[in-house]
Amino acid sequence: MKALIIVGVLVAAVLAFAGTSSAYDHSPITVYGLYADGWGATTSNAAYNLRYRYHGIQPGVYCTGAVIAGDASSSSWIDSNPPQRFWDKLVCGGYTRSGHLFTLVYDTKSANNWIVYRLRGVTTYGLVYG
Repeated sequence: MKALIIVGVLVAAVLAFAGTSSAYDHSPITVYGLYADGWGATTSNAAYNLRYRYHGIQPGVYCTGAVIAGDASSSSWIDSNPPQRFWDKLVCGGYTRSGHLFTLVYDTKSANNWIVYRLRGVTTYGLVYG
């Protein structure tokens, strides 16, 4: 529980300073209790997918890579076509249209499927309807 609170505080701090940062400025966050599954996404792809599925999210969703405690080597990899970093898990945060701050873990499960968990700050209803 303490680790979840720390992750939430870190994401909130990152969001406060994120402004106009590019994907190259995203510093990874360590997460605990998760395991790599070999499927991943880029920071920009995860942010796009969240906004596409959850229409209640304001523009400016910020996603950063999650380094899995105890398995850092499986947390990310570089794909060569074109060269880009994929993350097994991502920590994302932003605001809903009603102004509520949220954080979550984004996890790709297959080529076209992904889930979110450890949602903090709002309900899933809040992500959909703002």
